[in-house]
Amino acid sequence: MPLQQRLEGLLERHPEWSQRGATSIESHGGASVPTAPAQPSLSPREQILRWLNQSPVPNDDRAFHLALSQSDLETLMWLCEQRSPELVCEKLSQPVLLSLVQQLSFDLRTHSERKLAYLEEAVPLIQPSDPVIARHVEPTMRQLVEHLDEQVLRASGPLAASLRTRARLLRKVAALLVPTMSAS
Repeated sequence: MPLQQRLEGLLERHPEWSQRGATSIESHGGASVPTAPAQPSLSPREQILRWLNQSPVPNDDRAFHLALSQSDLETLMWLCEQRSPELVCEKLSQPVLLSLVQQLSFDLRTHSERKLAYLEEAVPLIQPSDPVIARHVEPTMRQLVEHLDEQVLRASGPLAASLRTRARLLRKVAALLVPTMSAS
């Protein structure tokens, strides 16, 4: 990742750093530094919408990164409703993709259909050899399989057969990603 993008990412996560720098220059007798007018801070959803509506190319990766960093399932599920998994998952970076799998698979009792749709698109795109995520792939895939198995055991009614089929397919893909896992 280019240095400018990394710095922008750091400044987004720590907006106080940029303000502290301007204050520091002024307080040390330096010339007055013109600063941009104070903007009201955006809520996470407002910032996510800004990135989703960015022209000419939406920044889905940043939007999902922010939603995932909120540790708020409702924000994440709201974002998942804004975008089709078929269109968005291929645009996500490996760390964001793996984090998405981890957070969506944690509790499959709520928003099950949407979570499974995203998992079906995201899991096959995981690249276990990516050095940034390599050591996290196996525990994340094991967690996914464990939570899928729990959900299958609880399932009843007309959706149970569909859930079993989808869980079996996800289990097989996870086993391909992590050869030490069995796909049973």
